[in-house]
This record gives sequence, C-alpha cells and structure tokens, in this order.
Amino acid sequence: MFHSCLGIWLGVTTLLSGGTLGFQTQTIEEELRVTYVLLDVKASDRKGNPVKDLQMSDFVVTENRKKVNVTYFEVKDYALDIPEEVLTGQRDYDVSEVPKGVRQVIVALDFESMNPIETAKTFKMLLDFLGSLKGPSTYLINIHSLERGSITKGFVSSPKRAIQAVAGFQERYENLKYRGGQRELLLADSRGDRASLTRGYPGTGGYLTDPLPNLEDLEKACETCVRQFGYRGVGSDMSDYMNNCIRESLRAFMDKLEARSERVLGELEILANAYPDREGLKLMFFVSPGFSLREPAAANQLARFYMQQGRGDSQSISSMPIGRSFDFDDSFRRVVHACIRNRVIFHTFDAYTNANTDRRTLGAEFASSGNARNELSRYYRQYGSEITGGLRDLADESGGSFSQTISLSAPMGKVLEKNYLFYVLGYDSPPGKSNKFRKIKIKSKRRGVRLSYRRGYYGP
Repeated sequence: MFHSCLGIWLGVTTLLSGGTLGFQTQTIEEELRVTYVLLDVKASDRKGNPVKDLQMSDFVVTENRKKVNVTYFEVKDYALDIPEEVLTGQRDYDVSEVPKGVRQVIVALDFESMNPIETAKTFKMLLDFLGSLKGPSTYLINIHSLERGSITKGFVSSPKRAIQAVAGFQERYENLKYRGGQRELLLADSRGDRASLTRGYPGTGGYLTDPLPNLEDLEKACETCVRQFGYRGVGSDMSDYMNNCIRESLRAFMDKLEARSERVLGELEILANAYPDREGLKLMFFVSPGFSLREPAAANQLARFYMQQGRGDSQSISSMPIGRSFDFDDSFRRVVHACIRNRVIFHTFDAYTNANTDRRTLGAEFASSGNARNELSRYYRQYGSEITGGLRDLADESGGSFSQTISLSAPMGKVLEKNYLFYVLGYDSPPGKSNKFRKIKIKSKRRGVRLSYRRGYYGP
C-alpha cells in the first residue's frame, strides 16, 4: 500500500537523529505542502449531540488571528448514500479504491511501546471491539500496526474479515516473537518496504522496541543508589557518588523516553501521510500507552526525592545537567500538518495508564513515613498525566477526542456513533511566510456550540 507514497516519503525520512531539534524553521517538502485548506468541523451541543443546521455564515475562521475568506462549504452526513456493498459487508477495497463519501476508520496500534502483558490485553480489546460491531456498516476499517504497517489488506467492510486478519497477525506475532526482520513474515500485506519509509533510527521497522519507560524502573534504580551510597551526609564522597548515581539513572531514563517519543512521532507522521486521498475523511483510532513531547517533571521530582532520602544535595538535581532536555513541538506540528493535508482526525485511546500508575510501594527503609508514600504516589499520578499528554494534544490539535479507559469497545463505538456529521470548510492558503506554522481558530456565532477541528499547518 505504500509504493504510491514513496516519492513523498523520500522527503519524510530526513528527520534528525537524537536529541532536541536542531532548527526552529521546518522545511516542508513540496509534495507535502498545503495550498488549499480543507477543514472537517464537528459541531456539538452541550450534551455532545451533533448540531445539524449551521450555515456558512455561522463560522468565523482565522489564521494567526487574521480572518480568512472561506470559499467552500458543505454539510457532509457520512450516514447517508453508502454503497450497497459497504452496507452489506460484501466487498473490501484497496487504499486507492475507497468510494467517495465513506468514512475511513484506521485503527492504529502502538505495539512497540507495550510490554507483553499490555500487548496481550490490546489484542483482546481489539477483537472485542471488532466483535461488537453490528451492521449495516457505514464505514470501512483498516487495522494498522504503527511500525509494521497495514494488518488488513486495505479497507474491509466486514468486521469478521477484520477479526480474521487480526487473529492471524496475533498468531504470527506470538509464535514468531517477531522483532525486526522481514516484514512479510508478520503482515498480511507484504507490498512495499516498510523499512525504507521509517524516519529516525535506521533498521527494518523494528528498532527501539523497548516499551514505554516506567517510572517504577527509575525508582528502583534510585533506591539502589541510596542503599549503596546514601546516609553519609551532604558533602561526603559517598554522597557525591549517590548524587552522580541518581543523575546517571535519571539521564538514562530520559534518553530512553526521548528516543521513544522521537520514534512514535516519526511513525505518526508517516501514518497520517499513508492515506493521501483528500476526497475522504480518515478517522484515526490510535491506541498507545502514550508519549511525551518534553521531559516529564515527575521524573526529576522523584530523583530529587531520593537524593533527599539519602541525605544528599537535593539542589544538585535541578542545578546540574541531567541529560539532554528534549522538545518535540516541531515534530508534533509536522504530524498536525499531515492531518490537514490528508483530512485525518485522531481519536486517541489510553487503556494502560491506570494500571501502571501509583502501584509502587516504598522499600522497607523508606516505608515509615506516610508523607513519603504520598509524595511518591503523587509523582506516579503526575507521570501518568504527563506521558498521556501527547495523546491528548494529538486529539485536540487534529479535531478528535482522547479516552482513558479500561476497554476499547465502548469508547470506540461512541466515536463511531457521534462522528458522522461534519461541516467541510475550504479556503486558499493566504499569503504569508512559507514553512511557518499557522494556527487555525474557528468560532461559531451561535451560542452553546462546541467545535472540533484541525488547528494548524505549515504555510506553503
């Protein structure tokens, strides 16, 4: 499915390697530029129900606070005029053959960021969701592994065929214990070389397969540092060893988190560009433990806490470098830009944070203080919020929604139920600085109407 996009991806594969972006101005490749902006705007009342009777005159659109002239307006109801073969689930479609006016639902799964328990849970949740779908179908489904590519062969109109594809993928995934290597061993769709489309670290699409860094691992490392070198008093040689030990543990944690965030953002940009048909709306269901656009404060605070527990110099953690700070705002904006170009809306789902947050107990030597336990619990909750911040931002900036849940069937079903009516607004990209990110804002003149829409792109 990717051969048609190879020309585009040659430009996309130029992402920096490692660390904070070395430039402030993004250069958007000519093939990826946006000269005409199409916005799929969802309008809801206070109860979340669709508002169906707005007119073009009810919308005010601005770019960087300057009003733009909307030249195209359409009210699109994706529950109407569905081809019979889609309604009855009789036919599947290649990516380039999707009929106009049919919602394209891509369920993208970030398996590489999950540990084995989370992976098994995800397969079960996904199969439960697909099993809950009832006809007639008003949309087409594609199941997509974030790093591996399409699991289904194009778009399927029958949940049963999607279930078969996922079950086959799961069997190959578990039996082969696939980590890198030949893509055709795992995927049903072996066309195209997924490796050549991967931004960032070179490899076969299976690099950096470590799961999301867990704050529990950092805490265990800090505990070890305190046990080995702590309780010697500020200024002692052993105290310096402890401080350095904790800083190195924190640096390793941040480096791992940074590399993973870079990978996920690069893959998300590829994913948003993988379905370039501008005629159709793409609802992207992204299932992931989360990612961070910058270093989480909770990790720094936890390290400082253990320096204090070991009677070390608690100020050194904030006054001395702890490793590369990172900021992926520019990479994130490239993903948002791709959403504008290809009419993508991300709905993001986190079914993992609640299980991983606040589960640690202090070691015996630290367990006497209730205040200490409360402090650590707060760090875990804060880390859970920070690590899902990328999912929240992705949903907000692309016009979608974020769900923190224990299953997928109910929240995904709700998204399908509520996201069928859109107002399509179009306009020529106004003159301005090229390659500068432009922030879009849309207001409704009618009170009580909440709008969801894609919020920015890089000027041509």
